[in-house]
Amino acid sequence: MAGSGTTLDVARDLNRRGMGYDLQPTRNDIFNADARKLPLPDQKADCVFIDPPYSTHIKYSGRKECLGELHANSDSYYKAMKEVISEIHRILKKDRHMALYISDSFEKDKVFMPIGFEIYQLLRQFFKPVDIIAVKRYNKKLINEEWHQAAVDGNFFMRGFNYLFIMKKEK
Repeated sequence: MAGSGTTLDVARDLNRRGMGYDLQPTRNDIFNADARKLPLPDQKADCVFIDPPYSTHIKYSGRKECLGELHANSDSYYKAMKEVISEIHRILKKDRHMALYISDSFEKDKVFMPIGFEIYQLLRQFFKPVDIIAVKRYNKKLINEEWHQAAVDGNFFMRGFNYLFIMKKEK
């Protein structure tokens, strides 16, 4: 779930070695792989950061196997996310950290989806919590008329914050 590669850019700016994987790579330095089955040996990673889809508000790949095509009110979304979290646990070294950045979802005239709380419960099955940070979005997109209209047209509300779950692998 490397997306556009921003995390890779930040890692490199900090003189860190970073590797990115995505079902639909957008750059040559992002490898084609599903986050549920990464081509890495056990306990290879020193740190993992992941920013998964928060339901179907954004069109990702259009491929049925893409987690971004699974709606967050379905069991299949959380089953897939559990597979991703299990894979992170497999590749992460013992006593190392991972972080997951996610938002809840609300579609007008439909049910609120507490994605953050659901994902946190899945994370606790594999990792010990270190911190939970509510990240306020100062993004101009929240007040941009185009994005507001897209939210109206797509029948969803843009949230003003995301969760950043920081977890540690102990075993």
